[in-house]
Amino acid sequence: MAKREPWRVEPGFVLGGRHHPRSGGEFAAWFSDEDAAAAWIAAVRWVDGVTCPRCGLELPVSAPAQGKSGWCGSCRRAFSVTSGTVLGHTKLPLRTWLTVAWMMTEDGAGVPATAVQRALGVSYGTAWHLLHKLRSVMAQAASPPLGGAVEVDDVFLGGVKYDSAADRDDGVRTLVAIAVECVPGRRDSTGRTRIARIPNRSAASLREFLTANVAPGTTVLTDRWAAYRGACAGRYDHRPSSLVRVDEHSHTTLARVMRVASALDRWMLDTHQRTVADEHLGAYLDEFVFRIDPAAVRAPGLLFHGLVTRVLHWAPVRRVDVIGGRA
Repeated sequence: MAKREPWRVEPGFVLGGRHHPRSGGEFAAWFSDEDAAAAWIAAVRWVDGVTCPRCGLELPVSAPAQGKSGWCGSCRRAFSVTSGTVLGHTKLPLRTWLTVAWMMTEDGAGVPATAVQRALGVSYGTAWHLLHKLRSVMAQAASPPLGGAVEVDDVFLGGVKYDSAADRDDGVRTLVAIAVECVPGRRDSTGRTRIARIPNRSAASLREFLTANVAPGTTVLTDRWAAYRGACAGRYDHRPSSLVRVDEHSHTTLARVMRVASALDRWMLDTHQRTVADEHLGAYLDEFVFRIDPAAVRAPGLLFHGLVTRVLHWAPVRRVDVIGGRA
């Protein structure tokens, strides 16, 4: 591989083939060894120049490579390209982390831990841990709340039994709320999305979801479930649509949110065979929302770059937090 130092990653501007690989072949060529992987990670992390991860002091030195520490005279401490990040203190090669990140973003359906296990030749536990470490930086709260006009609905994931006496919940399925932005001037185009588990369909639960994910004053489009009226009262411009008394069906009246709900259910079934444990469902929902963000789906390399950027600028997550279900 021809030497590519330094990579130039301008603030706010990312170009395929220059700032991130565009294909699997280009990925393999770019990151043929640890030094190349470390140099690219340093370029993505320190766009405006090298700074100390502890005190933020600007340092007039080149970015350190993995295993070759830089030195901060103010803190009097050594640091590397992964210090103070999710990858801090990792014992795995940086190429392994980048490979897993690429696998997660290259395929539109994502990858299960078994696929990572086979590709890297590691144990299932290691593969699962790698994926959850990366999922820990995909939190939906990292983006501003939704605005404009937003479609909202609640759906159950999994299950086949209808039980009206239990408010449609048969105890097997998981209830989640979905909010999807409508793109102005583009019919049925899907904007940003928010998804979260809710305990029930009460006005209090729905209002908590809306408050956390939708900006005040937003136009909220829902079906005529009575709880939405109370959930939106005094905070949102609520516009309910009846899915029973009109000629249109739900897939046209609330087309965006229904498409997202259908894609989520297929993803949980096809990629994860609906084997996601309850305590980890939030991390998987974060991954799904991160994956379908319209700003990042134009190219796998762009999504890959966005994931690595979050990894390098996110607060570290301890292994115990991942295992305990809080990541």
